[in-house]
Amino acid sequence: MRRAFVALVLLALVIAGALLLRTSKSPDSVDAGTAPTIVDAGAPAVLVVKIVKLEGTVEIKRDGKDAWEPATVGATLSERDAIRTSTDASAELDAAGNIVSLMGGTDVKVAELTTGLTRYLLGKGLITGVARSSSGAGKLAVDVDGTDVAVRATDGSFRVSSNGTGTVAVAAQDGDVSVAAKGKEIVLHKGQRTLVLPNEAPTEPQALATSLLLKVQWPKERETNKRVVTITGRTEAGALVFAMGKPVQVGADGKFSEKVTLPDGETTLRVTASDVSGNSERAAGPRILVDTQGATSKFKTEDLWKQPR
Repeated sequence: MRRAFVALVLLALVIAGALLLRTSKSPDSVDAGTAPTIVDAGAPAVLVVKIVKLEGTVEIKRDGKDAWEPATVGATLSERDAIRTSTDASAELDAAGNIVSLMGGTDVKVAELTTGLTRYLLGKGLITGVARSSSGAGKLAVDVDGTDVAVRATDGSFRVSSNGTGTVAVAAQDGDVSVAAKGKEIVLHKGQRTLVLPNEAPTEPQALATSLLLKVQWPKERETNKRVVTITGRTEAGALVFAMGKPVQVGADGKFSEKVTLPDGETTLRVTASDVSGNSERAAGPRILVDTQGATSKFKTEDLWKQPR
């Protein structure tokens, strides 16, 4: 009897404990069958780039698409999306406080977007970057397509230009900016610049340029029956040049030569140049008359058969 009594008491205690445990569960408790998805706190959040300013013709191309489409203010870009500006256009992008501005004739791809890094891939052209760590956007990075040039900044502003064939120039407008290429890394402080020539390491930091060289050799002809003329000249390596609104390929030595097509009639030749130091130059050439039609004779054929009086 005593053993049976003890067994009953133990059974009662077990049942009571189970009931107490069941009733003490929080209303917000979740059964094992409906456990919430666990999110890794260390995984970076995915951001987007917003287009905040536009001027002129600006186009975007979505990842996986072949066609370019018109860009609009307020549109967003994701990783691997691209944006480009026409010669006289500009655009401003905002990624959680990290700002990138594109000048005319520039193409850029969004390479990486996380809470710790906003990274762009510059094809050719000139961009201005503003990194703001206080916004929580993390580091701002610009890589240059076709090279191993990497530009990084956490706080401050900088400019990067690329001619599309390996010549890259970088200038620090504010704060510190790191520039790396070919295994060498340098740090630019406010008011300094560097030049990276094709397959070379960055040059040692030097002060921003206060002027920009632009010498142009204009065609000798002032009248021609050909639409295409050649404009040659020289500027600083790393500068961007436009002839009649068309991007010009500038060599690593600063020399350029470009064929431009002119319409019939009189045209004044023009060349512009700009650099990462913030300098710009304009050169106006001669007026060239293009006449591809040649002189035409106008007369009335019926007059040929009239007899003189």
